[in-house]
Amino acid sequence: MNVPDNIKKITEIVWEIPTSHKEGMRVPARIYATEKLLHEMDTGVFDQVTNVATLPGIQKYALCMPDGHWGYGFPIGGVAAMSADTGVISPGGIGFDVNCGMRLVVTNLQYEEVKPYLRQLVDHLFERVPAGVGSKGFIRISKDAFREVIEQGARWCLRNDYAWEDDLQYTEEHGCIHGADATKVSDKAIDRGYRQIGTLGSGNHYLELQVAKSENIQMIELAGGCVCCELRGEFEAALSELLNIVAPEFIILEATGIAESDALVYEVEDNVPEVRLDSVICIVDAFSSLKFPQVGYVGRRQLEAADIVIVNKIDLVSRPDIAKVEEQVRQFNQTPAVFHTVRCQIDTDLLFGIERGAALGAAGPTIGQSAGGGRIQYSARRHDSEIQSFTHTTDRPFDETRFGEFIENLPGSVLRAKGFVKMEIKGYLFNYVAGRFDLEEFDADCTQLVFIGHRLNDIKEAVLEGLRSCEV
Repeated sequence: MNVPDNIKKITEIVWEIPTSHKEGMRVPARIYATEKLLHEMDTGVFDQVTNVATLPGIQKYALCMPDGHWGYGFPIGGVAAMSADTGVISPGGIGFDVNCGMRLVVTNLQYEEVKPYLRQLVDHLFERVPAGVGSKGFIRISKDAFREVIEQGARWCLRNDYAWEDDLQYTEEHGCIHGADATKVSDKAIDRGYRQIGTLGSGNHYLELQVAKSENIQMIELAGGCVCCELRGEFEAALSELLNIVAPEFIILEATGIAESDALVYEVEDNVPEVRLDSVICIVDAFSSLKFPQVGYVGRRQLEAADIVIVNKIDLVSRPDIAKVEEQVRQFNQTPAVFHTVRCQIDTDLLFGIERGAALGAAGPTIGQSAGGGRIQYSARRHDSEIQSFTHTTDRPFDETRFGEFIENLPGSVLRAKGFVKMEIKGYLFNYVAGRFDLEEFDADCTQLVFIGHRLNDIKEAVLEGLRSCEV
């Protein structure tokens, strides 16, 4: 094991090596990494980051980021702040490359789609992307044009059709640090660099394909109850933690099929002021709507609150039936945009960024306010005390045949079930509604399920016993 014995866990992602670890350390060394990443780092990381901690004038900590690996003097990913009066300047602390960085390009491809073509894809990338000492890119520019690249950065790429506007949005400093001045770059440096534009260059540079896996997905059962009533504090605390740690662009709240949207909107806007409501999206199961055409109180409230309605599972019904479902939606809400989907496949640009409050116009009410500027008085919440839920988690794999038979024979009081299922050979994403269930391959290392329905406490033990009988 490479990790020093005296390393101390500060938080889940911060680890500290004390000054007693090595003679001459002026400050502790801190490494930012999950425990898994920490144990995968090479010995050089720990040796080099503690060497950095011995430098004159270093302030507070010698730091290493999650991408840490062996560097030249510092580890790659090393960071240190020095005193302007007593500190050092190290032009080659980490290495001698200029503008090293990382760019991530996300695709909508699934691993199983790409897997048969991986070798051809990698070979094609190798052919198309120049790399190594002396390599030249497909972009041919003059030295003067290269100076424009130095000063304009990614915006030069955008102007010359080598980038999209979004690339600037997702690049630090929008692709160019203010004040860049090509006159400060020597002719020798220009001569060495201008032919390499559009290449990976040389040194520890690489291009690779990776699969984004949902390794840290967890199902967290709060105390049990409604987020608008019993769980208000827990729910708001969870949202605030998400905002502070992840700082996401959008937060999607997936409520249960028995939630009252207006009450949830009220609680979020009233108690989590850092967020702004974008839209309320209601998903209608076309197949189930035809099988159970009666729309109850909660279903009506959800449709009435919706800005967007997605009529899903249209592959299971006829075209005239789709029209019937949409007509049923319009009985309760004439204004939402309605989309027809299979497996809810839809361009998310159609769903997000509609700014529900702004769409009403400056003179109109914002969400949560009346036209007179006062708070809307939401109607009394009629939570159905007979609707209950419970979760089940186990590390033991299921027999696929027994699990399928068990689900097919679930009592009618189970309205909805979903989660991750670990079978003997592979894992699945599991969805059950209205007597139908679906299993989609998913990298699940344990089983985590939630069941929702009428008076489930009466049958909870029987369902759990049935699940245990599926275990291998």
